[in-house]
Amino acid sequence: QLIITKRRLAIENGIQCDFNIQIPEYVELRQMNIGTLVDNIMDNAIKVCQECKLERMFKMDLIYQGNAFIIHSIHSVDGARNITERGKVNEDDIGFGMYSMKDIVDRYGGTINWKVDNNKFELDVLLWVPKCEK
Repeated sequence: QLIITKRRLAIENGIQCDFNIQIPEYVELRQMNIGTLVDNIMDNAIKVCQECKLERMFKMDLIYQGNAFIIHSIHSVDGARNITERGKVNEDDIGFGMYSMKDIVDRYGGTINWKVDNNKFELDVLLWVPKCEK
């Protein structure tokens, strides 16, 4: 429901969306954690894309493979926006949304990285999740 609602909002704001979701029915990852990550990623992408003068594009992959839960997101960013060129989360330089995401990533022994290149903001999140047999 969250993804459908946010996607609708993005499209209403002229943002071209492309989502690839490959998650099995049972995963040992609290839905609240997934929701917090996805909600923050989508809110940030939509907000930044709304500021873009030219292209407005947002792509996101949510993939569970082996014991890894992977989120790959890429969206347009206006070149005038002040974003660190390449970064790992630095606790002195993050907002509440990124801090919440980092907290969840740390609980799952994962990583979160981003880069900005050619007016595109690219975010990669990796969580290690035990398999659930149901």
